[in-house]
Amino acid sequence: MVIEVTEQEKVDDGFLLLKTIAHYRELGFTIAIDDLGAGYSGLKQWSQLCPDIVKIDRYFIDHCDQSEVKKEFLKSIMVLARATNTAVIAEGIERTEELDLVKSIGISHVQGFLLERPSQQPSYDYNCKQLQSLTSTQAASKFEQSMAIGVLAVAQPAISSHTRCKEAHALFEQDKRIISLPVLNSNQQPIGLLHKDQLTEVFAAPYGHALYDKCEVTELMGKQPLVVDENQMLDIVSQQITEQDFDIRRHIVITSNNKYLGLAPLRDILKHITAEKIRHAQHANPLTMLPGNVAISEVIEQRLQHKQPFSLAYIDLNHFKQFNDLYGYASGDSVIKLLADVTVKACAHSANFVGHIGGDDFMVVFEKKDAVEICNTIITQFELQSRVFFTPEHIAGKGYWATNREGEKQFVPLLTLSIGLVEPDLQ
Repeated sequence: MVIEVTEQEKVDDGFLLLKTIAHYRELGFTIAIDDLGAGYSGLKQWSQLCPDIVKIDRYFIDHCDQSEVKKEFLKSIMVLARATNTAVIAEGIERTEELDLVKSIGISHVQGFLLERPSQQPSYDYNCKQLQSLTSTQAASKFEQSMAIGVLAVAQPAISSHTRCKEAHALFEQDKRIISLPVLNSNQQPIGLLHKDQLTEVFAAPYGHALYDKCEVTELMGKQPLVVDENQMLDIVSQQITEQDFDIRRHIVITSNNKYLGLAPLRDILKHITAEKIRHAQHANPLTMLPGNVAISEVIEQRLQHKQPFSLAYIDLNHFKQFNDLYGYASGDSVIKLLADVTVKACAHSANFVGHIGGDDFMVVFEKKDAVEICNTIITQFELQSRVFFTPEHIAGKGYWATNREGEKQFVPLLTLSIGLVEPDLQ
């Protein structure tokens, strides 16, 4: 059960609101702030209520893909949400471009007419491809998907928020392997993490036992542990870890449907993240670090097996050999890296896969219908940015003279791109 606190109504008695929220949270209710950014209190309300969920006002979602200000606002909200372990919902999704953008930023909960309109009798039959791509990794290849953190969860004892410090200390003494105890409210939701070393340090001080034996663990627990859902991907958790200052010995709290599931040692998480990076590097092109032929083949194979509609683009540089011969291999490598950067940036806000076949050949697997538009952007941006590699004379002449394989002089135009685009028949 979720209680929504709207930003659009002014709060006259802030103390009464906080007291009421604390009461219902203790009963197991989840707290959400609605219409973030549309009302009176904004971030102040967020800091005071410590909500479980924040819903971003649709003003910041409307055409967010076309506004740099809105993009930066959404990114800032996600940084704050990760730091405070708050789930974020983007309201008012009406266009696929908006959905693509919020997905790329890391927002995994959305609502809006694009997905489903309000109805007294909803169908519950969601065939929306956009929603499937947001919530499911079934059709993603092993090169695209990260492992869910839930597989690393270790079932460890948890304690109630009313547990006395003396009792918690006894638990630590009974099992020397336990270094952290999750603290749960009456609804089995984690609200903190009690660390053995901190409790031991307090008890070792003069009068430590006398002062804290009968205190509840909420007095000493860490009140902002990193809490993540079991379905959260490791790459997202990695971002959250880097944004916070974590001790390598600590744990991350894992939940299932907002209830405590287990703990994941940070050391194990980092080991798996490192292993994932090594696995990706083994199949990546050494120049651009983009996925290579093995990854490209598997991505296409997965799309075909699951009959998931996609477009396939083959990108090739025109006149690259002559450029290499004249300007040298170092400049040639720089051109290839530029093409990789331009392609990745053009595909950044969509669920597309960019791979490097080798040399000056690239491939993109498009999931959306904007493949032609993105390809045109890649062509335009590359031809514009690649001019820095030519001398002013060659730019003015729109090319240069070079010797071909037969030993004859021929005019060579400046670098351009050719892109072949196909839509495979899934039948």
